[in-house]
Amino acid sequence: MIGQLLGGHYRIVKSLGKGGFGETYLAVDLHLPDRPQRVVKQLKPQSNNPLVLETAKKLFDREAQVLYELGSHDRIPSLFAHFEEDEQFFLVEEFVPGHDLSYEIAVGKQLSESQVIFLLRDIAEVLAFVHQNRVIHRDIKPSNLIRRQADGKIVLIDFGAVKQVSTQIVDTGGLVTTSTVAIGTQNYMPSEQRQGNPQFSSDVYALGMLCIQALTGVEPSKLPLEPNSLEIIWRDRPGLPSETQLQVDPKLADILDQMVLYDFRKRYGSAAEVLQAIDSLTAAPEPPGTSAVGVKPDRSLKWNPKIVLPLVLLGGAIAILFGATKLVFQPDIPVSPYENTQYGIKLNYPQNWDKQENANIITKEVVTLVSPRASDSDKFLETVSVTVEDLPSPKSLEEYTSFAKQEIQQNNQDVQIQSEGEDTLAGNKAYRIIYTRSDGEVKLKTMAIWTLKNFKAYAVIYEAELGEYDRFLNEAEKIIKSLQVQSN
Repeated sequence: MIGQLLGGHYRIVKSLGKGGFGETYLAVDLHLPDRPQRVVKQLKPQSNNPLVLETAKKLFDREAQVLYELGSHDRIPSLFAHFEEDEQFFLVEEFVPGHDLSYEIAVGKQLSESQVIFLLRDIAEVLAFVHQNRVIHRDIKPSNLIRRQADGKIVLIDFGAVKQVSTQIVDTGGLVTTSTVAIGTQNYMPSEQRQGNPQFSSDVYALGMLCIQALTGVEPSKLPLEPNSLEIIWRDRPGLPSETQLQVDPKLADILDQMVLYDFRKRYGSAAEVLQAIDSLTAAPEPPGTSAVGVKPDRSLKWNPKIVLPLVLLGGAIAILFGATKLVFQPDIPVSPYENTQYGIKLNYPQNWDKQENANIITKEVVTLVSPRASDSDKFLETVSVTVEDLPSPKSLEEYTSFAKQEIQQNNQDVQIQSEGEDTLAGNKAYRIIYTRSDGEVKLKTMAIWTLKNFKAYAVIYEAELGEYDRFLNEAEKIIKSLQVQSN
């Protein structure tokens, strides 16, 4: 399929994944000037029986219509095309750069209560729209929830077109029957869904299990059941690993308990009811320092360097520790010290730059420094950002650099690497790369420098419009050199 032209203008460039009933590809749309990336899903019915193909086509068309209607929501991928070629069915959808939540919700990794509340609300908002349109997703799980790179919002993907077609079963007489085959993922699937009778509250159950996993760090299948009621045991110490530390507001725990009740009739009936319950909490705090997860006010934080993505793909939140270097700015630009004791970060920055503390578990930005606006027409403000991550396993700088460069190339448009090589950051061996990329009609230039220490990765990124890059380069370099990390 690689290199093949579909629908007259979708050129397949690589495979994104393969399942039992189809394959997903990344393609470029040759009919548009900027050749935007698209996701192409190929459906492959299991039988060549003409009746099966006819039924699959009808279901495919119906599914495409549902996706077309749901795609009007900003956080559901838009449907661009659906067509048949050589008795194969194809969907063409919006490509959403970002990472899925399996990199944030992992076994042994616990999110804070406030982070889980925000995550719950974020997912429930888009799921409520789905339910309002009389659609049951049936496969809510971390890998079907994309943290959109542009703004940190959750995008819901995979509405089961392949699964719907695949549940058409041919009996021994060659007749097509609609089966009640269970669709979904075992860890997040309630009993009624396993029996082929999904409800809106089945999606509620899956979302509740996802949030319980985020709070406890325990895989859903490892949580014990109460023998008589078959309810999930997660709030009490006997139900959790000995190393798990869990402190949860009883009001939040009650909401999650009701979301995962065994009897679907006793759960919240839809995601909209979950949102109402969240609103009833006395406080639904947001992650510290942000107005929304990954949402950055003003274009001053239209920071979109893809170096964050490989950091996210390699692990969870980190405490970085810096070593000391003095910084002297030009005499006419006073400096201010910045210190974050939680992450062990210290640096100096010009007083006329804006400091925005993120402490963002999603984008891994600890702090972003924003250049002063030169005039009212200055639409793009230069930024220097610090990101920090844990590494799940030991990596050499060379291994990490290879992966990071691959991600930069794959997830940006028109990437041109201008220079790269070894450097130092906070007294440690580091790697620096300078490249240009396109963000819509804007041409950007980015300098990223990263290093690894104590199974941790941290990076500093300077980004500016191509023509303005040199204007604040001196200040950016001094900020980078002022970075300090406390040794273990």
